[in-house]
Amino acid sequence: MDVPGVGIMATPPDLYTHKDLMLVGFFDTCVCGESRNRFAILVWSRLISIVALWLQVSLNAEEGLYWYHLMTAVRKPSSSRSWLNSSFFAAWIVISVLTLIANQCSIWINIISEQQRAARIYSVLGAIELT
Repeated sequence: MDVPGVGIMATPPDLYTHKDLMLVGFFDTCVCGESRNRFAILVWSRLISIVALWLQVSLNAEEGLYWYHLMTAVRKPSSSRSWLNSSFFAAWIVISVLTLIANQCSIWINIISEQQRAARIYSVLGAIELT
């Protein structure tokens, strides 16, 4: 909401227009009372965030392992192998698969609230990324 002399201010959901409700995704639950579409939006948004976080952790692991592989190849050129035949590539595949499994397993343990579920996802992926 644009307040003259102040600028743009946050608008409470009670003052949203029909267009705003459609954009936010609350139209089905706030106006129609149908929770089926809200559930579908929740599932798809959770799936997209899980895949995005998994790709981030996987690509960070790949980048670190690839650079370590390159540094090893520069230091010892006689014993260097290609990236696809190296043990670093196999480690990256294992890390990527284990990250996805650990992420999926951590989501469904003792579900209490969405905030705790999100905190658990970020904690597990952050711990894997740090190791």
